[in-house]
Amino acid sequence: MVFIHLIRFITGYVVFNARGGFPERFINLCALHHIPLWDVNCSGGGLRACTTIKGYRQIRPPARKSRVLPRIAERHGLPFFLHRYKRRAGMLAGAAADVKITLACFGLGMAWAVRKRWRTLAAVAGGGLFVLVPSYLWFGPPSITALLNHSSVTADNLYRIFVDALGHSSLPQLSTVALPVFAFTALLLMRRLPDGFPALPAVRPAFALSLAWLLTWPYQRPWYDAMAFCLLALYPASRLDWPLIARLVAGVLFSTPGMPGRLRIFPLGMIQHELVVFVVPAVRLGALVMVLLLCLTMAWQAREPLRLRLAGLVPLPWRVPPFP
Repeated sequence: MVFIHLIRFITGYVVFNARGGFPERFINLCALHHIPLWDVNCSGGGLRACTTIKGYRQIRPPARKSRVLPRIAERHGLPFFLHRYKRRAGMLAGAAADVKITLACFGLGMAWAVRKRWRTLAAVAGGGLFVLVPSYLWFGPPSITALLNHSSVTADNLYRIFVDALGHSSLPQLSTVALPVFAFTALLLMRRLPDGFPALPAVRPAFALSLAWLLTWPYQRPWYDAMAFCLLALYPASRLDWPLIARLVAGVLFSTPGMPGRLRIFPLGMIQHELVVFVVPAVRLGALVMVLLLCLTMAWQAREPLRLRLAGLVPLPWRVPPFP
């Protein structure tokens, strides 16, 4: 029961009153259209009930057929809280970026969701900069220099396979090579990632940017995947779960939190070199390829066939005339 209340709080719900008409028919029509209702109380010729945000947007046809007039009485949940304190939400994103700069993807996702509302965008950006800028000014130029010159890579990055195939010991300026790969993956995810959580529109762009960075950037640690899994938990189960789980398991085989140095587990310690050179990079590369394939086919569910769907991938400024 506690889990149900937690889900309702995260997704948000409304309490509404419906007057006039036929309340019993309204309830039956909502059940027919799979609109969730709970805490239904009928009295005085009307009713009072709770439903989700998505459910309230779908009750107009049942209300019209049953001749009832619904009106929102109360709003509860995380979406309404964030809308009420949007400036403070930007401050939370700034605090997260202050701890780990890659968590700025959350703030960029919020900015993308409100890009057409200038006042809200200014409030989110102002709240984030209010926290982020003073901390960098406090530590001075060395903090900014360390941020701009951070070009190190981990030994188990996915580009390791190509480096060994070309016969080089390392690939210079690997961050420069990874940047266009990140941009391409991020744009593809922004266009093709399913909208799994409409109540919070910032989740989708934040998840797309975080996932693109995790899949393509050459500096990775297993605990970095938390930034994607906390958003993936808001999506229904899909084929996207498996490549993320696979790359996390592979990364933990080489770099386990709290276990620096050589692995002491007997079967893995003997093949540590093979794990770093081939196994973990191959799994990371396979996860990237799988996610790109899912974006191109949009077959997120297991029952959907893997067929390329390129229509609408690149928006055209004009209409293509049909073939005669």
